[in-house]
Amino acid sequence: MTQRQRGKFFNAVGANDVRTVDQMLSGGADVNRRTVMGLTPLHFATMDVRHADKDMVKLLISRGAEVNAKNEAGTTPLHYVAGWRMDLVELLVASGADVNARDKDGRTPLNIALLYRQRDIAELLRRHGAAE
Repeated sequence: MTQRQRGKFFNAVGANDVRTVDQMLSGGADVNRRTVMGLTPLHFATMDVRHADKDMVKLLISRGAEVNAKNEAGTTPLHYVAGWRMDLVELLVASGADVNARDKDGRTPLNIALLYRQRDIAELLRRHGAAE
């Protein structure tokens, strides 16, 4: 895959273009390819939580995306969604996301859920073994 094709792939993920991403994955795109900042397609799919598309996240996971991949800051996709999106937290946790993963500042998804006063998300994380 050329640099241009990789750019197109990440752009399609960020634009929630599920059809194009599915086609590109079928054509050999690497579902765990990283940017220079260590971002994977799953990071891209979850980092803009207001526009994150559950179907995109499902597609990437179904194609083997590493749910516990960390970027340069140690952030996992679960860190991105823990303060905002119960539906994506549930999906990531059900797919094996580490509820106790720590970023480089020592924050866990539970810390983020509590910071944003997401009590339901915090409770879900605790039920799945998140430590205080």
